[in-house]
Amino acid sequence: MVCLPQAVQLLMCDLLLVTRTNIWQQQQQKSAGQQPSPIHPACPQELRGFQLDLSSLRRLAQSFRPAMRRVFLHEATARLMAGASPTRTHQLLDRSLRRRVPLSSKEGG
Repeated sequence: MVCLPQAVQLLMCDLLLVTRTNIWQQQQQKSAGQQPSPIHPACPQELRGFQLDLSSLRRLAQSFRPAMRRVFLHEATARLMAGASPTRTHQLLDRSLRRRVPLSSKEGG
């Protein structure tokens, strides 16, 4: 059973992180113009705000397991925003999901 206040907290944390991600992606597209270019790290203030929101999501996930998949996704995004290798980040995300998500969750969702 899902607790409504925790579900709302998950929705709000996720909304904040998705919004920050979208803003960063738009800045990437502006700086790239029409040409593909390497990913530019987020500025320190953007990264700090993202990390604070991600910390809130991690705290929520300690008592609300459905939040864990979103934590994994946003942790990977934080790595990219910090300038980490996209290939390595993808590998870590895949490994985290395989290791941490029980089989029954994969079948149901």
